[in-house]
Amino acid sequence: MFVDTKYKLSKLLRISSTDALPGSVSKSDFMVDLGNNDATEKCTNIGLKSCIFCNCFYNVNENNQNFTFLDDVTTRTVIIPIGQYTTTTYIAALKAAIDAVLTSGSVAITQSTVNSKLTFVFTGTSGDVTLYPKASNPGGNLVGITSDLIANAGNTYTVTAQAMPRFYGLTEVFVEINEVFPTLLLDPSTAVRNVGANIPITAPFGALNHYEASNSQMAMFTYPSRRNFRTVHVRLIDRSGNVVDLQNNNLRLMLKSYYETY
Repeated sequence: MFVDTKYKLSKLLRISSTDALPGSVSKSDFMVDLGNNDATEKCTNIGLKSCIFCNCFYNVNENNQNFTFLDDVTTRTVIIPIGQYTTTTYIAALKAAIDAVLTSGSVAITQSTVNSKLTFVFTGTSGDVTLYPKASNPGGNLVGITSDLIANAGNTYTVTAQAMPRFYGLTEVFVEINEVFPTLLLDPSTAVRNVGANIPITAPFGALNHYEASNSQMAMFTYPSRRNFRTVHVRLIDRSGNVVDLQNNNLRLMLKSYYETY
């Protein structure tokens, strides 16, 4: 975004979770002191220049580890341990968890080599089994269930998920700093506000994810008058506004502040 820098100077403000103030919650939810200087006391425009963190976001986490289904007339919820799963390892964990709570019978789960969709084959159940979509079943999104799947009671009944499984994990995160980016809404389709940028996750699991924007790429926030900020609250969040877990790895940010000196 173009910023008229006439009569203005700029400064890079470096933020690191290693400098978190006492009382901060985590490496992805912390307070930091940026100090007293013209860039924080006379700021007129600011944008997120860079963001570095480890892609250590498990594809099965506290937001989607629950898998809920109806066993005849009884609602069952199984909890898959948090971790990084392949389709094969998740299928094994889900099968074991469902088999352990079914009133009777068992399930076999396979993946199509043609369309990659998951098929559930229930055998020997005494009542109908209903697999719920995401709205009632956070784990349903992982396995591609988009509407109710009903396996009728009997010897063998097969149902297939409507979509492909989604085990690729997070594809983007947002940097939220209320004091710096007030009411800035990047994407109207989400409830995420006060964010400097949506950061695409391009690094493989376990590697450093490095985002850097040129001056023309930065989502620049322009204040109606000079803004004064020193202590700021930084949160790294997902599209639902949940703070993501960096597994105690550090978050490093760089803001570019334009300020007036007259």
